[in-house]
Amino acid sequence: AKRIQARTLLPDSSYRDSLYLTLPQYGYELNPCFPTVPSHTAYFFIKTNADTAVYESNAVNNNLSAPAAKIFTNSLVDLIVKRVTGPDTAMVGRPLATSYTIQNKGYAPPYYYYSGYYDGVYISPDSVFNGNAVLASQFLHYNTLGRFDTLNFFRQPVIPNVPTGNYYVFVKTNSLNSIRGELEQNNNYNAIRNATGSAKKIHIIRPNLPDLKDSIVFASTSVAAGQPIRVVRKVTNIGTGPTYPTNYSNELYLSSDYTYQIHEDLLLASTSKRTVLDAGESYLDTVDVNIRLTTVPGNYVLIDRTDAYGYVVEPLEANNFALSNLNVFTPPQVDLYVENIFHPDTVPATVPAPQLATSALERDVLWRFRKRKRSCAGLPRRT
Repeated sequence: AKRIQARTLLPDSSYRDSLYLTLPQYGYELNPCFPTVPSHTAYFFIKTNADTAVYESNAVNNNLSAPAAKIFTNSLVDLIVKRVTGPDTAMVGRPLATSYTIQNKGYAPPYYYYSGYYDGVYISPDSVFNGNAVLASQFLHYNTLGRFDTLNFFRQPVIPNVPTGNYYVFVKTNSLNSIRGELEQNNNYNAIRNATGSAKKIHIIRPNLPDLKDSIVFASTSVAAGQPIRVVRKVTNIGTGPTYPTNYSNELYLSSDYTYQIHEDLLLASTSKRTVLDAGESYLDTVDVNIRLTTVPGNYVLIDRTDAYGYVVEPLEANNFALSNLNVFTPPQVDLYVENIFHPDTVPATVPAPQLATSALERDVLWRFRKRKRSCAGLPRRT
């Protein structure tokens, strides 16, 4: 920080001054010599005539103050999960009603340190949170908490594909480590607990699961850029149980290779299915979609994907894709011209404009003719 002085200081005189400053960064970001900790000692100096705007005969040793040691506190976030509650039993592929409370034991720094983040719900065979925990669902929210504030949540994570057995349910806040202003994350999780405070097991049942298999039974193999194609997909449940939930999405992409890449492949169409598909059943979907006129000519791959967002829990996801080759070419240029114009040789002035034009071209010609005649009224006639 700096303060510009506009005053005259007489010999043997002095003045007092104060200023407020806001540090836009944490200490360890301002200077890597500071430790990456919640607080540390920092030394502050005041230097007068810092820009040497005033000529001094001896300004080498006495323009800098003695160091002032201060405790430098980084306004770090410190989220904890205070409590988690849920039912005693659950089922694979079904939602688990889960309630939990988050508290911020730290500070609320500016938005660029603390904004949107995810909470994750995990299923684990161990009573301590470790690498054996399996992610069930993640939930994005933008609720930022002040110091010691709490917030309650109710979520319905979907139980992942785990064998029937007893498991622990954990909730971890800031699960993707997206809060820049939080360093301490060893206290970011907690489990469903019993009355004595011990981690509590819940019983999870794995029912017969569906297994969706996608295939393309018909697709255009060549198309001019800007023209439509037709794709007929067949989705079959080759699993042993019905689909759940009843609604999911099927999507069709245009790709330069045989591998689906979320940020590179072009989404052509997305359709929503709202039906229960029992084991062994299938259905056909027809998709008509235009290929963009700006598509570069070449060989592409149509990638069809059923249950595109993974709403249906299945034992196998790799067969949710189907592929078909597509060649895109540049159409020949079109050059329209008028070959003939048909019109009466004479039209009596008392006869209204013809009402029986048989084509859009004739109607347009007659309209323009009428406009031309009206706009030329009173002017010399040209031949």
